[in-house]
Amino acid sequence: SPYEDEIDLKEIFKILIESKKLIISTILIFTTASIIYSLSLKPSFETTANVEIGYVLMKDGQKKLLESPSDLISDLKVLIMKNQDNKFNQNVSMNSFEGKLINLKSTSSSAEHNENLLTEIINYIDERHSNAILLSTNQKKDQIFHEISLIESKISFNKAKQLERNQLQRSI
Repeated sequence: SPYEDEIDLKEIFKILIESKKLIISTILIFTTASIIYSLSLKPSFETTANVEIGYVLMKDGQKKLLESPSDLISDLKVLIMKNQDNKFNQNVSMNSFEGKLINLKSTSSSAEHNENLLTEIINYIDERHSNAILLSTNQKKDQIFHEISLIESKISFNKAKQLERNQLQRSI
């Protein structure tokens, strides 16, 4: 009959009202379970920093990076692996981009730990690059001192020759 294919809304509402205890108890069970799960999770903080690798001006005016990003990342990974006092127990990831920038990302249960770790890594990079620049500057100073010494010895040699010529001319 055509009436058997019809949907009886009264019947559906009646079934829902009769099974409301089942629906409410299911919702309460899943809500309670999700609250317990979310409270049991440790908070996770992620901190990132972008570091630009320094450069040195060459004699021809070009800028040369102090070191390649891949070399610096490799060195930082070794530093983290050699860590004796577990201060780097956070998850640290490093990626280079644009050929001169490094993205440092730290994840742990404390934003303060992340900030301290990234600050320590940045200070290490700064000290490393400062030492490289100082070494380069000292090499330039040594080179200039050597050139000055050569010029002074040439001047002394020329003065001695000139004195010798002057004495020869006086004796003639």
